[in-house]
Amino acid sequence: MHWINRTEPELFDRDQSAFYLRALSLQSRMQQVVQMLRFLGAVVIASMAGSLSAQEMSYGEAEYLNSCAVCHGVEGKGDGPLGDELLKRPSDLTDLAARNGGAFPYSRVFAVIDGRYLVPGHGEREMPVWGRQFLEEDAKTYGPSGGEIVTTERIHNLAGYIESLQR
Repeated sequence: MHWINRTEPELFDRDQSAFYLRALSLQSRMQQVVQMLRFLGAVVIASMAGSLSAQEMSYGEAEYLNSCAVCHGVEGKGDGPLGDELLKRPSDLTDLAARNGGAFPYSRVFAVIDGRYLVPGHGEREMPVWGRQFLEEDAKTYGPSGGEIVTTERIHNLAGYIESLQR
């Protein structure tokens, strides 16, 4: 420090130095704000795209169309293309709540779809035991415990979609 001549005037006085540092700090904050706005814009666009595709088809609807519509029909009225091939016509799924005093029988629908825990003495079952079929597929991908969780979620999605079909 002995090389600095203290008698020479400073290039910037203290006020100018403070102003310069504040300007740099402000510029840095502005860059951060711009980056944050870009990020938020990307998040908004991504969420809008996600909500549009979610509106197109839910997991329950996709599962229904894949597994149920061939017998119960696309609209759930029991008029699917394979309905005539069965001994008993498939149920009209759009009036389950009406036939249950106005309340959708969610637990019953879940149990019928699952089919693994129904009492055999309650009659024959033409409908596939989806719980077993889903579990075979899901256990291959997610293991026994994970497969059971995914299978249960698939059945919940289906039951929820069937509830949305009520008129």
